This record gives sequence, structure tokens and C-alpha cells, in this order.
Amino acid sequence: MDEPFRASPATASVVVTSARAFATSATQASRSDLRASLIGAAFLLFGFGGQAVRNLVDWPGFILASLIMLVIAVKVLIEYRPTLRVVPPALLVFMVICASSVLWSEYRWVTVFGTAAQWATALAGVLLAVSLDRVRFMRVFELSMVALLGGSLLFEVFVTVFIGHRFAPFTVERRPDLPGAFYWSENHLLEGGPIQGLVGNRNLLAFIALLAVVAIVVGMLHRKRIGKLDMTGLALAGITMALTRSATVIVALFVVGLVGGVIMAFRRIPPQYRKLSFGALVAAGFLGLLVVLQHSSTVLGLLGRSDLTNRVDVWRKVFHIAEQNPILGIGWTSYWAPWAKPFHNLVVIDGVQYLQAHNALLDVWLQVGIVGALAAVALVVWTVWRAIQAAVHAETKDVAIAVAPLLLLTALLAQSLTESRLLLEGNWMLFVALSVQLWMAGPVVKRAFASRSVTAHPVESSTR
Repeated sequence: MDEPFRASPATASVVVTSARAFATSATQASRSDLRASLIGAAFLLFGFGGQAVRNLVDWPGFILASLIMLVIAVKVLIEYRPTLRVVPPALLVFMVICASSVLWSEYRWVTVFGTAAQWATALAGVLLAVSLDRVRFMRVFELSMVALLGGSLLFEVFVTVFIGHRFAPFTVERRPDLPGAFYWSENHLLEGGPIQGLVGNRNLLAFIALLAVVAIVVGMLHRKRIGKLDMTGLALAGITMALTRSATVIVALFVVGLVGGVIMAFRRIPPQYRKLSFGALVAAGFLGLLVVLQHSSTVLGLLGRSDLTNRVDVWRKVFHIAEQNPILGIGWTSYWAPWAKPFHNLVVIDGVQYLQAHNALLDVWLQVGIVGALAAVALVVWTVWRAIQAAVHAETKDVAIAVAPLLLLTALLAQSLTESRLLLEGNWMLFVALSVQLWMAGPVVKRAFASRSVTAHPVESSTR
């Protein structure tokens, strides 16, 4: 009769050591994931809530906080050791053109600072893409947007209950003739809005609500369940949209829903018919756009608007300046510098000096000319195309996460028709993060990093 197997002390020791090593590795991975999530949330909150920081500590404090965030981003990226291979060439080309405009800029120091802000924000976007996988990125993004919504509603309640009147930022001189746009909150909560929240602007707050809706719905579909936090987030987003009354975001919400429905229907079409169907969809899209433009007054009326809220006047003035330097533009600036020509008092409406063209493509043309505008269009087209491919070809179990980049890009681009926020702060950070994610998911970069994962965990030092 064979003797029963008995593990030798050496074998048992190996098993125990391996188990401990696995447990330690799992714990370290969990801690690394938590750390990456917290850092990602901090950057998202700072990017989309930047105006709240400026309202508290003014521009000098905001710049100092930005430098601290930049140092953190660089330190964390050094740990992950990504290379330029993770950056889409189209993104790099556009940013290099913007940086190169310092050579012909009409305000060189402004261009230097504007370029620094653009590259630093893009660095944060790269950090989000390489440190968080797609599922964790969407979860962190969802929680960050919901946190901003909850904080904004609490802020409006605080103003209503404890202040009882319009509330200006601490950094703004209080005077009787202060324009409404300078107030942090106009105390309209009990009147049913419009409210401005922590970001001090109803359109920006409504857009955060839209992004939150996209992230929450994607998360629910991916997890295949509806949690209490999901319901709370959707409630906060719905209340915020109702209280902000942003026509731009209402249109963007409709477009995002339409794109989501179309892409899910498109996935059901047999592959051999998809090219023909895609062409038909593009033609239908252009036809729909023409119909909307032809009946724009009716559409605006349905949204409770009689016009585009002075945007046409802004576009006209910007176009007049842009056509004077159509090829290379007048120099990159990101935010318009109100003290520099030609931006000083370029557009002043109701005592408020405007610091953007209220159209992202028009702003790009103004600052870096046709050359930069073509590069920007190429970047957007490439990114959207990659997002469409990812959504169409994803496996069924991953479809919700795979469709998320396309839905978020749709929201960003819809807003960019009447705002230039795509080029600034949180919106630019999000666009860069999505672009890098989509690029890293492609076959070229996958082969380049076949031997090591860029997005899993920081590279441990061999001396530790």
C-alpha cells in the first residue's frame, strides 16, 4: 500500500512563502490602485473645480496650487515610466504647433504661460490615462463629478440659509454696480435657479452634471446593477440640470443620448453592411444639422432662448481679428489675457469682459491660424474615429466601458460649439486622457508595451 503523501518541511516552507508573497503583492497592488484613484480624483476635482479655487485664493494662490499639482503629476509619472509612445502623434503635433507660435506671437510672454498651462494640463491627462485602467478611470471620474455636484448644491444651500443674498468671491471688490457674472452665487436657489454652484457658472455646472450622468449610466450598465450611490448621483445631476437651465447642456444631453442609441443599434448591424450604414448615418447627421440651422429660431424657442446670448457678436469680432492673420494666428494663449492686445476690452457685454471666443475651433483659428485649426480638426477626427471603433468592436461584456469615451467626447464636442472649454482645464485634461487611452488600446502601442504594462502599477525600484 502506497504511503500517503506528506509535504516535507521545505515544500511547506515554499508554499507558505509563496502565499505570503502573493498576499503582499496583492496588498501592494490594492494600495497602489487606491493611491492612483485618489490622485486621479484630486486632479479631476482640481481641473473641473478650478474656478472654486480661484474664487477662494485668487490667481496667485491658484497658480501655486497648480505648481504643486504639477510636481505631483511629474513624480507619479516618473514612477510609471511612460514614454512618448503613449501620446498620440496627432495630439503631440497640435501641442507643438501651439508651443511654436511663441515665435510669431504678438504677446510672447502670454504665449509662454499659456503653453505651459496647456502642457501641464495635458500631463495630468496622461497621468489619468496611464495610472487608471478604463474601469477604474470611469469610476473615479463618476465619483469626482458627483462630489462636485453635491458640493455645489450644499454651497447654494449655505448661501441661501446663512448669507441670504448674492455672494461674491473673497477676491472680488464688492461694489453696488458689480455685474452679476462676477458673483460666485446669485442666491437664486429658492427661486428655482439658475444656480452657479462651486464653479460659479451655471453652464459649467450643468456640463458637470451631464458628464456625471454619462459616467453613472456607464457604470450601472457595466456593473449590471443600480446602487444607492448611482441613484443619488442621478438625482443630484437631475436637480442640477433643472436648476441651471443651460440650453447648451440640454442640447448636448440630447446629442449624447442620440449617439449612444445609434452606436448600440449599429453594433447589431452585420459587419458586411456597416460601411454602407455608416455612410448613411453620416449623411443623415449632416442633413439633420442643416435642418437645425435652417430652423434655428424655432429650436432656440423650444429651449426658451430668443438668441445665442451674445455669442454671435463675440464670433463676429473674433472672426474679424482672425482673418487678419489667417495662416498662423496671433499666438497661443489658452485663456485670453485681458491685459494684452487685441484681447483688452475686445468683447465687453454688460460690464463683463469676455475671455474666450465661445467656440473652440474659432478660438484655435484665432490663436494658431489655419495650420493649428487643421491640426486640431485632425486630432478630433482621429480621436472620435478611434472611439467609434472601440465602441463598435468591443465584446458584449465590455460594451458599456468601451462606449464611454465616445459619449464623453460627444459631450465635449457638443459643448465646444458654443464654449471654448475644450481647450481649458478639466475639459482639456479629459480630452487628453481619452485620446491617450484610445491610442494605448491600439495595436501599435500594444505591441510596444507587450513586455510590460503601462497602466497596471508603478514600476518598483530594484533596490527596494
